[in-house]
Amino acid sequence: MKNMVFLYSFLTSIFFTGLFFYLINFALMPYDADNNLNIRNFAIVTVMFIPVVASIFSLVHLIFDKLFFRKFYEGPKVYVGIRRGVLLGILLSGLAWVRVFGYWEWHILLVIISLVFLFELLFISISMGQSRKEGKENENGTESLGNAKYENTKRE
Repeated sequence: MKNMVFLYSFLTSIFFTGLFFYLINFALMPYDADNNLNIRNFAIVTVMFIPVVASIFSLVHLIFDKLFFRKFYEGPKVYVGIRRGVLLGILLSGLAWVRVFGYWEWHILLVIISLVFLFELLFISISMGQSRKEGKENENGTESLGNAKYENTKRE
């Protein structure tokens, strides 16, 4: 079941990448015949770019997490990879919008990058708060390891 995560991530990355390149090449050209930017098509392309980046980044994150940071019997952290991939996609799409509209200045780039890092810190603090809640609930003699719960067996 844990290996299915890699297959699912691989298949979603292939699907979103193929759909993205199909839309760019055949359906949604960002520029029209007069070489003017079509804002509607550019918006669709940049929004479609977010799941492409998220799926590819989550696949790479899952592989590196399993190979270098997890033990053999532990599964990779899927939620973390997807969350960071979505944030990276939002960052790159935001940078594309800034570049197209000509606001490529250091303070605007700094604001976009700092917003992405603040969202990551917000998600980390929320997940730490939830894990502390679970820890308090488990102080009644049970410990949770993953989804299974084991009772404390202290011998005196």
